Amino acid sequence: MPGGTPAMLKGSVAFRRIPRLTWRQSQVCWLILRGDCHKEIAERLRIRERTVRAHATCVYRRFGVPGKVALLAEFCADFPEFWTL
Repeated sequence: MPGGTPAMLKGSVAFRRIPRLTWRQSQVCWLILRGDCHKEIAERLRIRERTVRAHATCVYRRFGVPGKVALLAEFCADFPEFWTL
């Protein structure tokens, strides 16, 4: 669900701890969580792969994690309901 936030996550307490992201960072974040690689994200959003990496870096920094795996682990810990979407 790139760029949007599932309604069931919006109501959770953990949702309030999510850092504010730009529209494009939000899209990149959801696609990363979905399991897409940078190249796939770039093609889907029609932007350069280098731009995807830049957005991903900002997302990781705002979540305080070093990379994709840590972002996914953080998200799983805070939102177990995410896996039912």
